[in-house]
Amino acid sequence: MEYRKIKDQDKDPDVVEDDIEGTHGKPISSVSLINVDRSKWKVKSIVTTALTILTSSQAILIVWSKRAGKYDYSVTTANFSVEALKCALSLAALARSWSEEGVNDNNKLSTTWDEVMVYPIPAALYLVKNLLQYYIFAYVDAPGYQILKNLNIISTGVLYRIILKKKLSKIQWAAFILLCAGCTTAQLDTRSDHVLQTPFQGWMMAIVMALLSGFAGVYTEAIIKKRPSRNINVQNFWLYVFGMAFNAIAIFIQDFDAVANNSLTGNIPQNMGNCTDFQVLDLFYNLLAGEIPFNIGFLQVATLSLEESRLTVKVPAVIGLMQALAVLNLICNLLSGAIPAILCGCFQSELRKQTDLFDLNAANNNLEGPIPHNPSSYTNLCAATS
Repeated sequence: MEYRKIKDQDKDPDVVEDDIEGTHGKPISSVSLINVDRSKWKVKSIVTTALTILTSSQAILIVWSKRAGKYDYSVTTANFSVEALKCALSLAALARSWSEEGVNDNNKLSTTWDEVMVYPIPAALYLVKNLLQYYIFAYVDAPGYQILKNLNIISTGVLYRIILKKKLSKIQWAAFILLCAGCTTAQLDTRSDHVLQTPFQGWMMAIVMALLSGFAGVYTEAIIKKRPSRNINVQNFWLYVFGMAFNAIAIFIQDFDAVANNSLTGNIPQNMGNCTDFQVLDLFYNLLAGEIPFNIGFLQVATLSLEESRLTVKVPAVIGLMQALAVLNLICNLLSGAIPAILCGCFQSELRKQTDLFDLNAANNNLEGPIPHNPSSYTNLCAATS
């Protein structure tokens, strides 16, 4: 039991030096308590300042990253990177907790499906909200975004009252009304025919973002309060894991075409033949130019697709030496000359006959000359187009 005792009664009564002894019998003076309070105040001040700087700079950095009104990077990949960073920071905080307290029921990562099944909902809400914050800048500038972002506070307060049944004071309701009035009046434009500076689409996106952010925040707090003894970093970890999973799906859905149908330029690297572990090389639909490098024949790929690029010169005969090649697609290029005889295994004196190739497509090129005779050496050929 904690207790308190007064020492040195003969000292000046105006100077009180209390010693508080804890359960371990170690006295803690009032001066020490003051120092602890000051230390906590400094930490809170640093955290508050950092959050203020990071929050206010987010809009500026997003706008600054735009080029000609567009983003030169994938916003879904950017979101995924943010979630991955937060997940790593949660793990680092957990590692520190494990080193200080050891692994226990409250800070261990292993869990049950019943516990983690609640995290996909806020993770999905944050995904949509975070993606919208990139597109809203098509309608508002950075200062306007920061003003409209205050709608998050209003939506959070209202949802707290509805979902968590938390009573709000009259002062808090008055603050919400002032925030609404401030967000509205800040957007008034007396110099234009339009009443508001921000277009209707911008307002709708801001309201949707506020509702998503508020609901996700309230839902997350409800999860935390359901098991308050659970380490907060464990709960954050699982939230960010689902956030990464949803962002990975978004990358596949939104950026698949951008990755598959990109605009690679230049020549195919001469050292491409060193990638001997490749099973498939697909450079379909690019802006590649120049000739097909000689050492590409060292690849062990089963499929080589170079269609719809701007490759020129001749089809290198060394392709006929690719032992595992089954599909060769060269359509829609600027290739010229004749199809190499070795590609059809027409000369028995060549190093190897291409007997595995069953699909050869070289349509829409500038190839000339006769088709190599003795096509019967294509024992597996199913389709040949030129």
